[in-house]
Amino acid sequence: MAVPADDSHVLRTSLELNILNGITCPTDVGENTDVERLCGHLCRGDYGQVLKTAAARNILGTDQDVTGTEPYPGFLSRQVQEYLSNTEDDKCDDTLLDRELCVLQTGIACLQMFVQSNWTGPLVEGDQMDILPQAYRQDQKDLLATVQQTLTCDGESAYPLCSNLLYFLAARTLLMDNYHHLTHCQTAGWWGLRCVWVHQQLMEESRLPSLQQLALKYIQDVSEKEEVLFSGSCRWLQVLYQLEAGYTSLHYYQYAAAQEHFSTAAKLAQLQVELTGAMGKRTRFQQDDKAQLVLQVHREGDVQLEQPEKGVSPTPKDVALDDDTLLNQMKLTDPDQVEAVDLSSVEQALVLGLCISRKIYCPKDKLTEEEVLAYVYYLLGQPRDWSVQTAALLLRCLGEKNSSRKVERSMAQLQSLVDQYKSLTPPAHVRLGLTYSVALPPRWIMERELAQVLVSLGALSSALDVFLRLHMWEDAITCYEQLGRYQKAEQLIHDQLAVQETPTLYCLLGDVTGEKQHYEKAWELSNHRSARAQRSLGWKNFKEEKFSEAISCFEKSVEINGLQNAVWFALGCAGMSAQQYDVSARGFSRCVLIDYDNFEAWNNLATSYIRMNQKQKAFRALQEALRCNFENWKIWENFLLVCTDIGEFEELASAYHRMLDLKDKHADVPVLEVLVDAISQDLQDNSGRPASRLRGKAVELFGRLTSKVTSNAQIWRLYAKLHGDGHSEDAQENEKALQCLQKAHRCSTQTSGWDRELASTGEVMDQALLLAQVAMAVSKRKTNSTEAIQILSAAKMTLRQLGTKVRQVHTDAMTGQVLEDLAGKLTDVDQTLATIQDLIDSLKS
Repeated sequence: MAVPADDSHVLRTSLELNILNGITCPTDVGENTDVERLCGHLCRGDYGQVLKTAAARNILGTDQDVTGTEPYPGFLSRQVQEYLSNTEDDKCDDTLLDRELCVLQTGIACLQMFVQSNWTGPLVEGDQMDILPQAYRQDQKDLLATVQQTLTCDGESAYPLCSNLLYFLAARTLLMDNYHHLTHCQTAGWWGLRCVWVHQQLMEESRLPSLQQLALKYIQDVSEKEEVLFSGSCRWLQVLYQLEAGYTSLHYYQYAAAQEHFSTAAKLAQLQVELTGAMGKRTRFQQDDKAQLVLQVHREGDVQLEQPEKGVSPTPKDVALDDDTLLNQMKLTDPDQVEAVDLSSVEQALVLGLCISRKIYCPKDKLTEEEVLAYVYYLLGQPRDWSVQTAALLLRCLGEKNSSRKVERSMAQLQSLVDQYKSLTPPAHVRLGLTYSVALPPRWIMERELAQVLVSLGALSSALDVFLRLHMWEDAITCYEQLGRYQKAEQLIHDQLAVQETPTLYCLLGDVTGEKQHYEKAWELSNHRSARAQRSLGWKNFKEEKFSEAISCFEKSVEINGLQNAVWFALGCAGMSAQQYDVSARGFSRCVLIDYDNFEAWNNLATSYIRMNQKQKAFRALQEALRCNFENWKIWENFLLVCTDIGEFEELASAYHRMLDLKDKHADVPVLEVLVDAISQDLQDNSGRPASRLRGKAVELFGRLTSKVTSNAQIWRLYAKLHGDGHSEDAQENEKALQCLQKAHRCSTQTSGWDRELASTGEVMDQALLLAQVAMAVSKRKTNSTEAIQILSAAKMTLRQLGTKVRQVHTDAMTGQVLEDLAGKLTDVDQTLATIQDLIDSLKS
């Protein structure tokens, strides 16, 4: 990367980019200054050598003659600030810039050594205590306890068994705590983002608000410097930044931002990635070729996006599938049908990122797993970079662990991935090249995945050994319970409490014993900072139906850590159960703010708004719920009711169509009545538009509905009303109304017991009289007398049969008279019969 030698600021930025590139210093830059020497060591991957330089030892205070009892974290922070402020007398910018760059590079070396120790391997040589002043090396146990306490964040502590934690404390102090001092370092924000990512992976809680805020700040800062950092020759470096920002955004539920980052990365790389089909075989005995899901990659330009001076590195072993039926990999009928574009390691990292993004966004079903495996198989077909291949193999393991034929390969592959940490090849700087860009998990998470596969295979004892070694007590307790050794589970926690009392252990004891006092002890022990304690106590109260107490506990928990999506959801549920709908609305609102695609939270939020009589808000919430889950009929039913209440008649008609898609014979008469009344009376909808404009859509809806629900008299009557009940100026509409009324009458009289109740009998008589009136009106418009007589005769028969039935069932045996409640209507029936007969006679004459 050639730069003008006389432009020191450009030169220093070039050095920073060389560190990110992992390439050697430019030929026109020597190693005569501290900055150049540190850069050279970093680019060669000699991170330990960086910490042995005079500049790094000065920054870390390694050679300081320290007296007093100042805690090491405080000493280190003060030492860094003194180093930055103690410039030469001339106070020139170049000297200050050099010192800032030395701090940055020392922090990078510490971070890389920590990640090497816990993420990639191989084992780090040397002792982390060597960076300390002599006075701090005496009591290592107390020192490491102080370091653990310093790294505690939002009441949560770091994983206790991570190696070389001092390196991370130093990295955090230099890269994050003193970030505001590194004003001349263009890449400081990017390294700060990486430091945040590492810190988050260390914590017991998967998401912490304070780390989220820092991460978003660093992303914003780097984005503002993109033009300075990324020139045309560094396009691949910009892709890696977008990937890292995308993974971070995904982790903290920033889905829209994540999608933007991944899309930007794809545009920069000029790659188009899509799933397609190809004919092929998957089993050894398959006779006919079947359509298989495969990945297709297209490069828009001719130039491969690759890091400078980077080639193919040794990659992890790909364990073959040892199965008597399934092929190790898909065999395509025509391998040339799908072009296999040779991807660089950066491009492979991009494809992997797009795969992870797709997995997060899509529903977790079998098809999605097939889609993910299509991405993975494409990448595994081009082994090039250690980090990318490790991440791809891990993704395949997670996809195969639930397959009975592939679970053993999943276990063997995970074991291979775990074992590679001890291998000496490839070297650390090769492994670290794209580790951040593929979001590789730490080694203990990899081992945990292996143990969980062992559990699925029934090897509980082997899995238990792993969990105990990793101090994953919650998983160990689950194993003990599955083994039926409940007392051993409790004893395990008591044994650990005897070593050291922690809030987490007391929470686990509460989980095992079911006693609230242990959660309360954890709360006190944490100085009221354990979100886990209040969360567990809240669930305990919720299960005991003590909803007010549960609300109080959940609120305390989210006050400490507001990124607990499940707790916000639980708060909403507790609020609904306690009929405190303002609380439930607040809980579900925050839930969807964190995880926008949670359809259950949207649906429950709408229910809360309905109970609060805020139906317009409920309508919008249900629209979002449907956007998240278009197939859930319960959400559509709620949406249908809310549309009815607020007068969204057009949405109502569309929603009813969707209900018929999902529930073939859905009949909701009250909803249909509202729609028909609105159209018949030409009411205004929620937006002030006339409902009569929807008559055509409503007729289409009723046509579809009555083809499925043929025996509901009320629906046929509403259909007749929609056609004007015989009062239309359009003769054809009146005939349709008559047909609907005839079908309604037939459905009513075929219902068992309709003639036993006065109310139902009277209703049938009213509808029959309406039918007769419409029949007479329709007959008068007929030019053919034969057709008119047929219509009138049908109406006459209907009324005559109805009158006979009423007299048989509702005549008083003592008086011989029809019951008074029906006598008037029966008289109307008789009079209408006479009128119809007169019309028939006149037509015959």
